[in-house]
Amino acid sequence: METSSGEIGWKTSLNHWQDAAVYWDGGWNQLTDLDLAFVITPEPSTLAMLLGGGLIGLLAYCVRRRRNRKA
Repeated sequence: METSSGEIGWKTSLNHWQDAAVYWDGGWNQLTDLDLAFVITPEPSTLAMLLGGGLIGLLAYCVRRRRNRKA
């Protein structure tokens, strides 16, 4: 991503664990001593949809399992 003060990006690896944020200053430099953690908080409607879908899936699984036992 290009910004007014240079380019910033994300250093990637094959093992996507603890990849580092980087910036360009004639070469890629790793951003250090920064807490770049974040939380994704869904909207209430999205959360309700996810929970509702999960409950429907669980109910369908139980019904299917019960039918297979009787057969």
